[in-house]
Amino acid sequence: MATTMEQKTTERANLLGMIKPGDTVYTVIRSVAKSGMSRTMSVFVIREGRLVNVTFSVAKVLGYTLVDVDGHRAIRVNGVGMDMGYHVVYSLGHALYRRTEGEDPGYSLNHAWI
Repeated sequence: MATTMEQKTTERANLLGMIKPGDTVYTVIRSVAKSGMSRTMSVFVIREGRLVNVTFSVAKVLGYTLVDVDGHRAIRVNGVGMDMGYHVVYSLGHALYRRTEGEDPGYSLNHAWI
């Protein structure tokens, strides 16, 4: 089912309520295609000392396909030759924050692998 603009707006607001510039966004690889051309991953943030799964919201905001991998919600990310977890977090920074003079919003968030 395609993401509507209303869903994207709602999930963006949800993420903005949880993630602030400078926060770390964590990713975990759930599977890698045999060809190596795509992978599935889940996305998390830490709020009040707890790991919070934000994969659904990230999928809606960035337009990724949401899949179930062994009971875990994950996004399917296509690509090879670069750190795809970093790519997701960089893209999320662009989607959440507006560009200011001389600033690249993609660098607003930090990334770490779990």
